[in-house]
Amino acid sequence: MLDTRSDGGPLGVGESRALTVSGLRSMAIGRPIAVVLNVTVVNPTASGFVTVYPTGSPVPTASNIDFGPGQTLSNLVVVPVGADGRINLYNRFGQVDLVVDMFGYFQAGPDLSVESVGFAQSTVDATAGGAAVDVNWTVANRNTNATYVGGSIILRRLGAQPDTYFGQPVIESFGPNTCCGSATKVSGDAHRSSYTYRLPVPAVSNSTTTRWVVSAVEFRDELGNLLVASGHDLDDFHPVLTATTTVGGKAPTYQRITYQTQGRPYLYAGSTTYAVFQFDAQDESEGFWQGAITLTGPAGQTLTRTFGQVAVDGNELSSPCQGWKTSQQCSVPVVFPKASGPGSGRCPSSC
Repeated sequence: MLDTRSDGGPLGVGESRALTVSGLRSMAIGRPIAVVLNVTVVNPTASGFVTVYPTGSPVPTASNIDFGPGQTLSNLVVVPVGADGRINLYNRFGQVDLVVDMFGYFQAGPDLSVESVGFAQSTVDATAGGAAVDVNWTVANRNTNATYVGGSIILRRLGAQPDTYFGQPVIESFGPNTCCGSATKVSGDAHRSSYTYRLPVPAVSNSTTTRWVVSAVEFRDELGNLLVASGHDLDDFHPVLTATTTVGGKAPTYQRITYQTQGRPYLYAGSTTYAVFQFDAQDESEGFWQGAITLTGPAGQTLTRTFGQVAVDGNELSSPCQGWKTSQQCSVPVVFPKASGPGSGRCPSSC
């Protein structure tokens, strides 16, 4: 599909390049909603990462491939397709060539459905050190030729405004032989199967009432059919848990901010470059979720980089921060654009 060594040249620092993946002659009639790609990085000039994501969406905080200078590495990526039939390839640091091959694609599966999803109880008191509540769901596939079905369920804490969330998402995978997370198959086969997951509800939150919701259920079969049921798609099931929680706890803290540049203690202002800021972040009450680092420079210029954390099946994904949920070691890259003015900068105490 793409080889930047002969088509377009390498991706630069912070560059996103769109790639059309819909309407190819190898595809059946109908626009794909997700594609399976093998993405290979070639000749990277610096340590960095590449992220693949749908057009029309912000760049995710998680990466798909992490690499060092001169390495050639590949990874299999499943990515949703944007409304315009394209996906974006994003390179964070240095320059890197990409080779992209398509292994398959998913189309909306009319045979797939969510039959039920919800919590075993509608309320829980978590103030005495937390609680645990079961989430149960059943999915179905009317295609008699299917022999496999699997996917993931996503649980979030609802925000104060409609259709908003806060805190790390809880993402648990499920399938015929769920092995890597805490979701358990209760019964069934590839045509109809039921699962359960015990959600740990923290005692501390941002209010005395915290609402947990099933924000999405996505699953697929081996025939290329995919269903993503999210948001208002699940309203008929009303999968909401209201937890009584304690407000507050200790505020997040950070320690030992240091930085790394590209082999020297300064940056050249005549070209786009970056520095990696390293620090420890702790949140003993609720667990680390997201943050931002802001640099103040000459003439009041500021540079801000946000960062976050996501776990699947209890395992932290590749991201700027790694470690335990309550204590993370972060390495956050901040890009200095070519237009950045010369002079010295600092990271204020509020970062």
